[in-house]
Amino acid sequence: MERTGIKDRAGEAPVPRKSTKDRVTWRDSAARSFKADWTQVDMGREETAIVFGAGRPSPEDGEVTVDLLGRIVLTPFMVKRLALVLRDTIHRHEALHGPLGLDPVETDPLAAPGQRPAPEKELLLGLVSGLRVEFGFERSCKVLPGIILTDRFLLSLHRDAAPREQILDVFRDLGLPDAFWAPLLQNLPDTNLVHFGFEENEKGYVYKVYLELNFKNKYYPFLLYLGFKWDPRDSARRALARYTCYPSFTPEDIIKKLSLAFHGPGAEGSVEIAQGIVDTTSRVTRSVLYVETVEEGNPRKSFDINTYAAGLRLEAYYPMLKRMADHYRIPPKRFQAFFEAMKAKRFGHLSGGTDREGRDFFTIHFGVETH
Repeated sequence: MERTGIKDRAGEAPVPRKSTKDRVTWRDSAARSFKADWTQVDMGREETAIVFGAGRPSPEDGEVTVDLLGRIVLTPFMVKRLALVLRDTIHRHEALHGPLGLDPVETDPLAAPGQRPAPEKELLLGLVSGLRVEFGFERSCKVLPGIILTDRFLLSLHRDAAPREQILDVFRDLGLPDAFWAPLLQNLPDTNLVHFGFEENEKGYVYKVYLELNFKNKYYPFLLYLGFKWDPRDSARRALARYTCYPSFTPEDIIKKLSLAFHGPGAEGSVEIAQGIVDTTSRVTRSVLYVETVEEGNPRKSFDINTYAAGLRLEAYYPMLKRMADHYRIPPKRFQAFFEAMKAKRFGHLSGGTDREGRDFFTIHFGVETH
C-alpha cells in the first residue's frame, strides 16, 4: 500500500528535505486499524476533529446508528496539508481505476469528461463549504468574439452567516492582494452580502470578491458593489471595480442609456441584443435593476441588468441568445450544447459593454441554487 507522510509544523510553510535528519520511521506497535463507513468533521478556530464510525441500519424504520470508532484532532495547518494530500491521492486513484462518482457541486457541465478541475476552483469551493453555512451558487457564461467561457460561478453568503474572522480567513487563504485589504476592511461593516467568484479566462483563472453594500436610497445613484479581482497565480494582475446602481431607472430609461453610453463602432448589434432582453423582461415585470461598472487602471466600462424579478428561464430569451452567439461568431454546436444544458435555469442578469482589454463582451448569470 502506498504511504504518503505529512508533518504538522505548527503553522510553518513546508520546507524541502535537506538531509537524512528528516527521515521518518513509522512504528505501529501502538496502532489499531478499523474500517469506517461514516465520518463527520467538526471544525473550530484552533482545531478540527475528524470522527470515524461504523453504521448499523435498522430494518424497521430505516434509522442508522453509528458506533464511534475513533476521533482524530488536527490543527488547521495539518487539515489543509492533509486535504492537499488526499486530493492528489484521489486524482491518482481515479487515473488508475476510473472515476469514483462522488463529485462536488458541478460548476461546468460542459467540461470534457475526466477533465481535472483547477486547484484554484477546488480551493474556493472547499473554503466556502468549510464555513458550514448556507450559501447561494450562481453560474455565469462570458461571450467574446469567437469564445464562450462557461467555467464561472459565484458563491454568495450573508456577511453575518459566519464569524467575521472566519470570513477574513477565506480572504487570506485565497491570497487577497495586500492592496485590497484597506478598502475591504473599510467597507465590510457596511456590507450586506459577500460574493466569492471564480472564472476562467483565455489565460487562466481569476478570483473575485464582491461586497454588496446596503441600499442607500430608492431614487439616486449609489455604490452597490465593490469588486476585488485578481489572478491567484500573479496577484500583481488585479483590478478594483465599482458598481453604481441607478434605482429609479425604468426599462425605457435603461434602453435609452444603453443607446447613448454603449453605442460605438461595432457595438450596434450588442446594444440591440441587450435592448431585446430588457424588452422581454419588461413584459413580465417593471422591476429591472440597472448598474454601471468602472475599474481602476483599465478601459472597462460596462453595464449590468438584473432580471431575476421576472422569474423567466433562459429558454424565454432564446432569440436574443441565438443572436448573441451569431454576433460573436460562436460555433453553432458549441452554443447549442450550452443552451440545451442550461435552458431550464432561471435567467438572472446580463452584463455587457467593454472589458478590461477593450473588447466588446456579454456575460449572462443564471440558475441560483442554495447549498
